[in-house]
Amino acid sequence: MISQSQHSKPISAKGVKKSRMAIPCNLKMRMFLVFFVVLYAPGGICTACPVGEFTSDMQPNTVPTCECPAGSFKQTRVLNPPYASRSYSSVLGNTSDLRDHFSASLLDDADNEMAWCVKQPDLSSGQWMEMDIGTPMYIVGIITQGRGILNHNQYVKEFRVEYRLGDTSGVGIILPGTFSMTDVLKKEHTFSVPIYARYIRIVVLDWNNYISLRAALIVKSCSTCFSNAVSLQGSTASSACECLAGAYKYTSAFSNRAIALVPGQGAYLSTLANRNQRLFAATAIFDSAAGPPGSKGAVKFDRVLSQYLDGGTYTFNVATNGGFTIVSVVKFSGAPANGDRIIDFGKGPDNDNVIIYRHGDDKMLLSIRNGNTQCWIFTDAVIVQESWLTVVATYESSSRKMKLRAGNVTVSGTCSFAVTDRVFSTTYVGRSNWAGDTYSKGSIAGLYVVDALLSEAEIADISGKMYRGEDTLQSCQSCYGDSTSLQGSLSTADCQCQAGAYNTASEADKRAISLVSGRAQFSTLANRDLVLYKPTAVFDSTAGPNFGSTEGPKFSWFLTTPGTYQAVRQFCVENMGELATIHSAQENEAVRNTCKAGGCYIGYIRDSGSSPWYWQSGEAVTYSNWRTGEGTSSSETKSIIVVDTGTWGDIGQGQYDYPGVCQRLSVCTNCNGAVTFDRSLSQYLDGGSHTFNIA
Repeated sequence: MISQSQHSKPISAKGVKKSRMAIPCNLKMRMFLVFFVVLYAPGGICTACPVGEFTSDMQPNTVPTCECPAGSFKQTRVLNPPYASRSYSSVLGNTSDLRDHFSASLLDDADNEMAWCVKQPDLSSGQWMEMDIGTPMYIVGIITQGRGILNHNQYVKEFRVEYRLGDTSGVGIILPGTFSMTDVLKKEHTFSVPIYARYIRIVVLDWNNYISLRAALIVKSCSTCFSNAVSLQGSTASSACECLAGAYKYTSAFSNRAIALVPGQGAYLSTLANRNQRLFAATAIFDSAAGPPGSKGAVKFDRVLSQYLDGGTYTFNVATNGGFTIVSVVKFSGAPANGDRIIDFGKGPDNDNVIIYRHGDDKMLLSIRNGNTQCWIFTDAVIVQESWLTVVATYESSSRKMKLRAGNVTVSGTCSFAVTDRVFSTTYVGRSNWAGDTYSKGSIAGLYVVDALLSEAEIADISGKMYRGEDTLQSCQSCYGDSTSLQGSLSTADCQCQAGAYNTASEADKRAISLVSGRAQFSTLANRDLVLYKPTAVFDSTAGPNFGSTEGPKFSWFLTTPGTYQAVRQFCVENMGELATIHSAQENEAVRNTCKAGGCYIGYIRDSGSSPWYWQSGEAVTYSNWRTGEGTSSSETKSIIVVDTGTWGDIGQGQYDYPGVCQRLSVCTNCNGAVTFDRSLSQYLDGGSHTFNIA
């Protein structure tokens, strides 16, 4: 319950010095016009917008709005400041330990014994916990919990919030009203108006049994749009991120069901539908500088601090949907510990768990349980500390075959039982469902879990996005053939013929059921965007008619200006393309002719000197044309095509300036692809029910 007062009340922190006279705001605005904005506040202090934000109002003596730049949007998210950024008026325990038994104040701290508790002599109104978020940002609310042991029933019944913009010598403000709790459970408290601050202090007014508290903040910050989507400056929701003209927003049927790490937007695991619902728990920390080169960061897990993620309940219909696929990009750090979890999804210990974890010092293990009945497989030595590793696990329902790939090592086996559908109550990352097991030490740059058996091309596309820091659940897809669309289109239905042409779908075509170009999908025209079909067969873009068929080429090629690998690839993507993928000598010649002189980047890369080469586009590797001695160096991860010979050379880590050859889909009547069926895997398509009025 919040009781409102009319104005915020300034307060002085204990031992605070009075602020010095400020330079008049209008003078500072002239001096720092680009970087600073005015906040009309007591004392007339000029304050910068959050890092990466701009203001649309630069007039003196006004209250401007800080906006996110084009290509991003303002997102509301949970911020759980680390222990090193928290301080307390009093602590019952070892004050030199960042996470003592009685100072573990992070929201959702894994140890139910823990919370911030004051010393017994200090059990009085006015005790406080303070969080320093490092840089000022907009804060819209706070989330609190009591101590985890339910039978202790210890929590803060009533508190107020104070905040400061500056350092410890600054002046604080009391937020209007007070906030209350009625039990130990997690509760969100929304502020009547957002505040702009760096320091947040929770001041205890009343408590139940003992002063015990865990807490986090609800903040607004800028998040980058997915893939190559765009947005206007000042966008305030993810829905403002739109695909450019000629494309549409696409999420596959299986990605609509998947649960995944959200790239570049904090430490949380979620389905696409639940991204803004705050249904997860997280004490691990997102670090924008911790990911693989070229990515947007990684989630870091500290074993000493028992850090983890939990995406909450998750429906996993393995039997109904034909299997599952798990893709992850991980790095183990510190001293090896047997049992380090990548994931442990289940209903508690020994209850329908699906687990991937470290086995011994350097092996990976996949374990699947029906209830407490287990089948498992594990690799030979594959883990190298402090090195990024791609881990893929699959299970196929029809054959009961399970497969685990870690780096270049693949093992497989057959489960003795058919894995059943289930609803996980916990989806732990970096943590075990077994009490007393070790927590993980390391980083995860990407995680994708779905109840579907994906093709190798689909897996390569997902892992490639993880290394680039892109969204694995949604992307912009080019319109078919010569059709186009308006910016912001949401489905294939928005792709229309250009002026001077028309859609030639006849009445017969409207009734027909057919394969959908570029997908393993059998559907009527009306049902293409509905999930009414069942596929286990796989679409392979290289399996169709030859490049030289009368239907024409799959791609057109164009050249970029010189730049680093990341720069030229970004140009390709922004222009609805990708760096060139080559499947034949004829395609190689076409790319060579596009390059014209010297050498040009192509999309043939690898993640490290010991990992295999693959196409950036995710397509299967069916052709290579290395110059003698090239492609084998342990220090090279990018490649170029050399014009004078048409052969390929490996070329550093992408730091050198070369033009890039981009490819763009041009003709889709024959996309040089086909749906492939493997008898041994019992692969098939089913388009569902279909009316067939022959008479």
